[in-house]
Amino acid sequence: MAENQVTVGNKTHKLDSFFFVIATQNPIEVEGTYPLPISQIDRFLMKLRIGYPDEEIEVGIVKDNPAIKILPNMNPLCSKEDILKLREASERVFCDERLIRCAVSVSKTTRKHRGVELGASPRGSLMLIGAARAYALIKGRAFVIDQDLVDLAPRVIAHRLKLKDIRLDPESLVREVTLAELSKLDY
Repeated sequence: MAENQVTVGNKTHKLDSFFFVIATQNPIEVEGTYPLPISQIDRFLMKLRIGYPDEEIEVGIVKDNPAIKILPNMNPLCSKEDILKLREASERVFCDERLIRCAVSVSKTTRKHRGVELGASPRGSLMLIGAARAYALIKGRAFVIDQDLVDLAPRVIAHRLKLKDIRLDPESLVREVTLAELSKLDY
């Protein structure tokens, strides 16, 4: 995904710079569903748990059938060019080197944790800082703050871990590691 190309057999296809993937994760028990290898999961920026809508929203969904009645009539709020400009703007958001080093320490700590079989790769650190820059921009800031890492690390790092101990919650583990690494920062 990050390489802006896909190879099928011997043929490489260049991807538009706007290309991105959103995927849903089906329960493993569903026939024909197989878990992705960690090397493929590592390519997804983050894992979000959306859950189910509350009852009134679900009633509205059933009544309105948005796929038929609403989606065809929607108009874009911004253009492809607007989104690409925002991507570029997020890359210019300042991130103090101490926070960058903290993100690296979070990934590194997951690699040494006794309950983790396979920790976060350098891609995890890279994605965490990229997400933090975009999040800061959305929040109207030109700089990343500690809380951005606390808010995002569980979503960006946890799905990259292969745990030895199934009793561990990867998101809680990553949050604790992030808080511990941030507490070491000298401001």
